[in-house]
Amino acid sequence: MIVHFSPNIHAYILRSISVNLYQDRLELISLGGLVPGFSLEAALMGASQPRNGKLTALFYRMDLIEAYGTGLGKILNCYAGLPFQPSFESVEGAFRVVLPNIHAASMREETRPMEECRAGYAPESAMLTASEQKALQAIQQAGQVSRRELESLLGVGTTRAVVLLKRLVELDKVQKTGNGKNTRYQCK
Repeated sequence: MIVHFSPNIHAYILRSISVNLYQDRLELISLGGLVPGFSLEAALMGASQPRNGKLTALFYRMDLIEAYGTGLGKILNCYAGLPFQPSFESVEGAFRVVLPNIHAASMREETRPMEECRAGYAPESAMLTASEQKALQAIQQAGQVSRRELESLLGVGTTRAVVLLKRLVELDKVQKTGNGKNTRYQCK
């Protein structure tokens, strides 16, 4: 959240990052909101508009951030296929992220071992979610697809299709070929 602050923002706003931890969720509220003219929808698509380009570049070179515009996509990817999803809200002057605690339900289920919960929810897990399985089946049936074709086949939006395809490529289930409008995905 630090790299999204304006270089001329007042000191009292810099102290106004609210982190609220509850048993079932983590809420982060950052004063300042999004850059004027930049929408939440654009951010969810992976677009990036840093307020402070120099600070962002410095954090990138120091390996404190991995890339520009990847944070929200990574959060969504971690929650893919789970019954609860993170929420992102943007109003003039503030931006809020609510991250559900994926272990909150298991804390109340004393009979379920914690290792089983972690194995089922681990974002790095090789297990495919129902959505990922459906996407993989659609790609297998079609032979190869573009992102837009997968959106149509699954009845999902652009962001969801991008997240599913990225995850399937990371899991080495799907191969990405081409660039830009010519990008295609096929099963390995």
